[in-house]
Amino acid sequence: MKKRNWLLIVLASFAMLLLGIPCAMAQNSPAKITVQGNGSVNAEPDVVVVRMSASSFAENMLDAQTAISGVVAAANEGFAALGIAPEDVVTVSYGYYPRYSYDTEPAELVGYQATHELQVTCRDISLLDSVITAATDSGIAEIGDVSFDVSDKRELYRQALELAIGNAGDKAAAMAAASGLTVVSLDSLTENQGYDARYAVMTAAKEADTVNTGIRSGSMSVSASVTAVYIAQ
Repeated sequence: MKKRNWLLIVLASFAMLLLGIPCAMAQNSPAKITVQGNGSVNAEPDVVVVRMSASSFAENMLDAQTAISGVVAAANEGFAALGIAPEDVVTVSYGYYPRYSYDTEPAELVGYQATHELQVTCRDISLLDSVITAATDSGIAEIGDVSFDVSDKRELYRQALELAIGNAGDKAAAMAAASGLTVVSLDSLTENQGYDARYAVMTAAKEADTVNTGIRSGSMSVSASVTAVYIAQ
């Protein structure tokens, strides 16, 4: 009887030991902390892009096209004199269409309207006023959007990405400390999104009668975001 009781005690102790092992393992297992890190870098623009449109009307299509070609040629000469490279002046759109007078029935064809839209990239933003003046002096009647940019966005994004990773590490350390733990390693790191930039975009007036247009650039912000998983104990 005593042997039997002794055997039952041994078996019970062994069972309790087995049941206690998972609890101990759970208590000693590392924790995972998941955080999102964000970083942003501001920069002053060093490039400005101007969109402008020339328009011409004539009684026949050939005269309308000839007139608008003369305006664009004069504008290109003005841009070249300022040091704008030919490859930085590109055609965005070109078209022509008939115009009718609806004062009579049927409508009467009165002529043709031709339009030529250009995009000029100026890599010296101090020349912006001169570029707009050269355009309007040549006969270009409309200045569209004036958009400021930076030439090396990749470097700015790299800096923002470093800040985002550092921000993630700071968050993880703070969360671990608040839980009585210490971050011991980085388990995984994921880039949440690609390059994200917010530009300073301004709209110019329809005409620039003087050299000083009053158009000024703002700053540009490049942002990055990451998701990081850390091991803490």
